[in-house]
Amino acid sequence: MKKKGFVAAIVLSVTLALSGGTVWASEAENEIPAIFLDEENPVKIAAIRNLTADDGTKLLMQTMTSMGEAWGWEVDTFITNGDDVLFQETVTQATQKDYDAIFISHGKEEYSYELLKPIVDKGIKVVTFDTIANDAEGNPIPGVTAIAQDDLAMADLTLSRICELGNGTDPVKVMKLWYGPGGAPALDRRNITYEQYEADGKIETVTTIGPTNMQDVMGDVSNRVAAALPLYAKGDVDVAWGSWDELAKGGLQAILENGRTEIKVVTVDVSDVDLNLMRENPDVFVAACGCDQSLPGVAAMRLIAYKLAGLETPDTYEVPVSLIRVEDLNEDTNIANLSEVIEGWGVLPDYIAPWMDELEKHFAE
Repeated sequence: MKKKGFVAAIVLSVTLALSGGTVWASEAENEIPAIFLDEENPVKIAAIRNLTADDGTKLLMQTMTSMGEAWGWEVDTFITNGDDVLFQETVTQATQKDYDAIFISHGKEEYSYELLKPIVDKGIKVVTFDTIANDAEGNPIPGVTAIAQDDLAMADLTLSRICELGNGTDPVKVMKLWYGPGGAPALDRRNITYEQYEADGKIETVTTIGPTNMQDVMGDVSNRVAAALPLYAKGDVDVAWGSWDELAKGGLQAILENGRTEIKVVTVDVSDVDLNLMRENPDVFVAACGCDQSLPGVAAMRLIAYKLAGLETPDTYEVPVSLIRVEDLNEDTNIANLSEVIEGWGVLPDYIAPWMDELEKHFAE
């Protein structure tokens, strides 16, 4: 890690709210930490994501890049398409370069601790997203902040919506679009809630379908759902539940192409593509749940800034989520203006310091 100028002292009171664990800054000085003003040695970060270049990935990376540009940072982005070997190689290579911080998204639990520990030991700041990096005793690496969407809540909100589609007596019959366990930490967390709904007799799983081709998740799932549909008569499946919207889009495509529109679609995660598909197929694609996918990127950038400024950061941070019903949507509703119909959408009130605005003004001059 390159040598930087002395970090200016910042007096910043950090309060932990007992309700929900929300953290915010108050009484912060406007003085910009000196580390961010060394224009000869700008802050350099790498953002590495082990997923396909789907809508959420693109938005997250664009958000981090644009925030970095506004703050005078250099942000390099890497997408490894679910290729764990390439992902580990990319992270290892980044560790050898002159980065001040590295953002890691969707690393697998079996290798993430050994992969990230040397980065932290080297003094590079690390923020993760949907990545479990614990040691053999289950302890996280000190100094690393693990970001996640509120996956349990997303599963609960979507499954509650599914239960509303039933008759109130019998369990709703579900085609489960999921892959795991171990496919992705977020999907495993969502499955905890799903299994509780099963145990409570609220839903019944008719079949579980997931991808094997991570280079074309939507197409692969569409083919698999299309092959499965003839096995089930009308009435045998009530709802296709997507634990990830790429899976749901594949399921929706097969349902539409095979004329099985009696099967409703509800998904975790939401994008502009999903909102358009909901509007185009309001009787089939009835709900989605998620957060503005820019928010994990916003959270990562703010937390990295806090770490570089020497301020306290948490071990974990959850991004709040919302349920979007098709009936909520207007003709022109998109991710950018969804807050007009969904209260609280796109708002992340945590880890904001006044000097962040001052930093943006400094580089805008």
